[in-house]
Amino acid sequence: MKASYATWLTIGIFSLSWAAEETLAELPPGTYEMLKEEATEVLQIEVTGVNSVGENEIGQDPLQRFICTAKVTGIEGSSGEVAIGDEINFETWTVKPHQRENFVGPAIPPEIPAGWRGKVYLNPPEQNSVVGENGSALELAAYGRSFEAESKLLLKRRRLLPFRR
Repeated sequence: MKASYATWLTIGIFSLSWAAEETLAELPPGTYEMLKEEATEVLQIEVTGVNSVGENEIGQDPLQRFICTAKVTGIEGSSGEVAIGDEINFETWTVKPHQRENFVGPAIPPEIPAGWRGKVYLNPPEQNSVVGENGSALELAAYGRSFEAESKLLLKRRRLLPFRR
C-alpha cells in the first residue's frame, strides 16, 4: 500500500515540529558535562532533610524550590571550604506537576528525599539567588543533571574494575 505525498508531508511536518519542540527544552549537547567539569564542589552526600521554600500562587512561578540539608560523606573536588562530616545546604527545584507539560528549560532535577545518597555537583550561590540570599545554600551546577545516585556510581565503579577470580 503506497502512502500519498500529502501523507508523507504531514508526517514530516509533524516530526519536525515535535523535534523542534523537544530541542527547545534542553541545553546544547555537551553543556551538562561542561557545567559538571566547572563545578566548584563535587561531593558525595547523604541528604538529611528537605524543606520547601516559598510557596507560590498557582499560575505564577512554575518552579517549586527546596533547601536540602546533607552530610558530606566524600569529596571528589572542592574549593577547600568543605570537609568530610560537614553539613551543607543546597538549593534544588522541581516544576509543579500542573505546569510540566508547558515547561521549557534545562533538565528538571529529580525529587531528592531525605536519605538520598550519591554525588552532587554544586556551585556557590549567585548574588541574586532567591533561596541563597544569606549565602549559605549552594546551587546546582548542572541543573537536573547535577545528581548521580549512589546505585549508578556503584555500577560505574564495577565497570571500571577489572574482572578478578
